[in-house]
Amino acid sequence: MTETNKTKKNTSPLPGEKTPSKFFEGKNISRVSFISSGILVVFLTGILGAVFLKEKYDTFEKHLNQVEQVYISLQKERLKSEIRIEIDRINAQRESARTQHKKDLQNQVDQIYNLTDIFYRAHASQSVDIIESGLKNILRPLWLDKGGNHFFIWSAADGRIILQPDTPAMENESIFKLPDIQADQLKKSIRQILDQGDSGFISYQWVTQQEKGKARFPIIAHIKYFKPLDWIIGSMAYLDILDIRLQRRIIEDLSYTSPGAQHSKEYVFVYQVHDMKGGDAFATMLVNPNRQDLVGTRLSDRFTDAKGSMFRKEMLNGIRTAGEAFVSYWYPKPGSDSPQSKLSYFKLYPEWRWIIAKGSYRDDLDARIKTMRTELENDIQDALRL
Repeated sequence: MTETNKTKKNTSPLPGEKTPSKFFEGKNISRVSFISSGILVVFLTGILGAVFLKEKYDTFEKHLNQVEQVYISLQKERLKSEIRIEIDRINAQRESARTQHKKDLQNQVDQIYNLTDIFYRAHASQSVDIIESGLKNILRPLWLDKGGNHFFIWSAADGRIILQPDTPAMENESIFKLPDIQADQLKKSIRQILDQGDSGFISYQWVTQQEKGKARFPIIAHIKYFKPLDWIIGSMAYLDILDIRLQRRIIEDLSYTSPGAQHSKEYVFVYQVHDMKGGDAFATMLVNPNRQDLVGTRLSDRFTDAKGSMFRKEMLNGIRTAGEAFVSYWYPKPGSDSPQSKLSYFKLYPEWRWIIAKGSYRDDLDARIKTMRTELENDIQDALRL
């Protein structure tokens, strides 16, 4: 047979052999490749978006934590500085009061001294007993408790109390032999003044037996030596009485709230400490413009805030170890019964066993954080719309 008559090649499938699918024709393969690419793009976009959101949130939380730490640090420094200013003010008032009182003591002694000198010169020819009796009659009615001052006349030779108008029963006793006087300290102080001149200030203590041991009452006095009669003319005051009067004035100043600031969220509050170890009556509230109902009441260190924290115990731990403490707790904000998160600084004023404190509520910080979160949400929404 000729080539044209040759049998054509048989392309039919063999028995049991499958016919190739048309899906893998050229145009179908291109379509599959396109769809796969689209799915991959969507998948990668989703992953990248998730990574972006996570990084966004992580960065935000990190920044938020930094903002909170900086805010708390600044608040601590501010509260500490403001309490330091209050303590400096108290010290300045104490110093001013002491200086003024020393002047008052000295003026009183000078007045008694001058009257004594005038009377003595007019009656120098008479006996000492007559002069002493006459002076006592003249000076005794002049006694007035001016700011806690008590004037006296003692014999320089033996300490005999010649005149003491506020306690006449002690007259003719020796001041150095009284059981409640630290005689050695007093003699030493007087001798130093007489050796250096004829007048000056002395300090000594009046010691009395109390139920819980001995109580010491520090005294400051100005004395002046009257040589013609060998007398010591003086005026004295109990320092604790002076301090109590000053404390009342300071408490009144700290408690005062101006008409336009009844609900001021920051205020100074003061504890008078009775027991540094704590207990159900470890302190008395002296000042608290926000809680006037607590002023004058005994405080317990077991008191818990709205979250169950015994913050006064935490405060006392800091006071005992470092003389100061920062404590966070929940407390009602002025003008509201709802407890708010508060950071307070407590500082011991050992001279009076006061704890002076001031706090700051977190509402400013919380408002700022809320604003920042809103801004973040808006940024994310904008990014997702792109």
